[in-house]
Amino acid sequence: MGLNKQALKILLNDNNFKSISGQYLSIGRHTVNIEQDTLFKIFSQFGLPTSRLQSLYDNQQFEKLTKHSNNTLLDSDLIACFSEAEYFCLDRSDYEGASVIQDMNVPIPQSLHNKFDFIYN
Repeated sequence: MGLNKQALKILLNDNNFKSISGQYLSIGRHTVNIEQDTLFKIFSQFGLPTSRLQSLYDNQQFEKLTKHSNNTLLDSDLIACFSEAEYFCLDRSDYEGASVIQDMNVPIPQSLHNKFDFIYN
């Protein structure tokens, strides 16, 4: 799965409409498929500061959790550049560092009902 520039712009539009806050749930880990210069342009278009984004590149905070591991940012790190939401990842195994393990072919346990404020799939 991936997070491309169109998906990021949708997230940022949502964030502008109503700040993404609370608990953010990503269904699966998303590889950020956006070039560095494009990310900076998008952040500028939305009037977002780029200092946190720049520090990720300066410190080479690249994702190493997924099979892609292609020197892109972790989706959780990118989200943290514009939102204070607490990031959680749901997947059927912890292979890519999921914090919530759930087989989506079985009913979701009551403990996960109404737990998250924003869900991205």
